[in-house]
Amino acid sequence: MIKFFRSIRKDLMEQNKTGSSADRVSHEALAEAQTSAKAGKYFKYAIGEIILVVIGILIALQINNWNEQRKLNLQEKALLEELQKNLQSNLEILDVYITLHKERQYELSLVINHFDQKKPYTDTIGRYLRNARIGEYLSLTTSAFESLKSVGFNVIHDKDLRMKIIELFNYTYDQNFKTIHSISSIQYQSTHEIFVKHLSFLSDESNGKLIANDYEELINNKEIYNLITFRIAGKTGVISMASTLQNETKELKELVQTALDDYN
Repeated sequence: MIKFFRSIRKDLMEQNKTGSSADRVSHEALAEAQTSAKAGKYFKYAIGEIILVVIGILIALQINNWNEQRKLNLQEKALLEELQKNLQSNLEILDVYITLHKERQYELSLVINHFDQKKPYTDTIGRYLRNARIGEYLSLTTSAFESLKSVGFNVIHDKDLRMKIIELFNYTYDQNFKTIHSISSIQYQSTHEIFVKHLSFLSDESNGKLIANDYEELINNKEIYNLITFRIAGKTGVISMASTLQNETKELKELVQTALDDYN
């Protein structure tokens, strides 16, 4: 009988041990699950925070880029407006220049005609001869281009327009200036000595003119005659170059106006 009760007690004790172990495992698993759930929540929260920070940074960068682009656009517009004013000024300068030298060319043709017909000397011919010595130097406004160079050509976002601006101001203007000035310098030097030798300058309150030291000798002097015809030919050249500059300036002005219209 005693052995029987001992056997029952032993079985109960073993069952009790087993139950306790299972409970402990159950509690540990529950705790682990709760911890895992909390970790998952914290991870999701952290990911959300990171995403918000990244979005905030991207928005800030976008706003900054927008502001920078806006500044560049305003800068480009201001430069284009200044350039447009320069181009308009240059068109006016070229118009006056072409008109003036066409008049000078016409005056020289009258002098040649006067000499051919052996007409007597007049004050008008003296004034025309004086004008014959005036050079053909040309200067145009380039302040906007200088500003553009200091800022950087890339501020003009349209590549074709940018290249047209550089080509006109940096090449076309420059090359024609040099050629025109060279022609003017050569012609002035070629006429200086002979004009001084055969003509004298007479000044009055309103104007000045050249008078012949010996008019008969003057109208029969082939060297002077040839120099005057040389001046006529030279003016044909500079008028042609100025007309080319005028056309190319007009073309660029239209392109710049189109770019400005895009801002309005």
